[in-house]
Amino acid sequence: MQLIFSEFDIVSLPNESLIISINGASKTESKKLLNVLQELKKQKLPSIPKALFDKIVSAQKLPLKETYRFLNFAIGLKNQPSEIYFKKVLIAHDWGNREEFEAIIDQEIKFDYEIVSDFESLIDRAQGNAFLIKIICMQYNYSKLKNLYFCLADSSPSSAISIGYLNGGTFRISQPYIPNIGNPCHFCLVERQLNYERINESRNSWSALLNFCVDQNITTPSPNLSLLQRNLALGTVIKKIKLHTEHNQDFRYQDNSLASMSIDLNSGLITEELTTHWHSCTCLRSKYEKYST
Repeated sequence: MQLIFSEFDIVSLPNESLIISINGASKTESKKLLNVLQELKKQKLPSIPKALFDKIVSAQKLPLKETYRFLNFAIGLKNQPSEIYFKKVLIAHDWGNREEFEAIIDQEIKFDYEIVSDFESLIDRAQGNAFLIKIICMQYNYSKLKNLYFCLADSSPSSAISIGYLNGGTFRISQPYIPNIGNPCHFCLVERQLNYERINESRNSWSALLNFCVDQNITTPSPNLSLLQRNLALGTVIKKIKLHTEHNQDFRYQDNSLASMSIDLNSGLITEELTTHWHSCTCLRSKYEKYST
């Protein structure tokens, strides 16, 4: 069994020490407890096998139950939750600088992941298991993406499918769509925007551009992003992957687990939004209606 805990720092004062973590600040005068904390700090990840933790505490001749209770309060020490639902993260992308994208992903993502060579091969690769699927498309082609999206939904209904795309000066990660759950999908938002744009032209330049590109069956043009903007967008992708694949002290609720996330590429402001079903969306139709000609 593994124990997990928050990252923490120790501040030494003349007569006591402060333990500072996201759980708050706690103080102790026990040198033995500080020795235990130093051993925890030596771990590469904020986790430790319970048997090893018990051994460290026993070596310091501290009471196990009371030490565990204090560290639970001070640094969130607790049993690691049960196995993560997803078997692997599958990522497909058309990022301009492939080496840049994959180097950052490799550095930040600790969970088992695979970068799929192209969008179309995702369908065969995703069959059978529950995957966290991220499709990062800087070149947004509505019809091709929609066909891929719902083919994936049919071939891997237990997987969670998200699309990362540029929306004007914003980079957006759509909510994870799990067909077996039946929550709103990426196209519930996009098709609602397109419908509103056709009925009453808005001041949203991206919606107008998307509407034009859909009518002409062409790909929306992709702006050149600065290094900072690319890192902001990629950081948002990583943040959403970590939310579903890492054991940490953050609480998960439906509101953040099934929400889309957007980042303003000029200000860096991050917002989240829960999307509702669009009554005419493909995700609400039967599988026999989705690809009618």
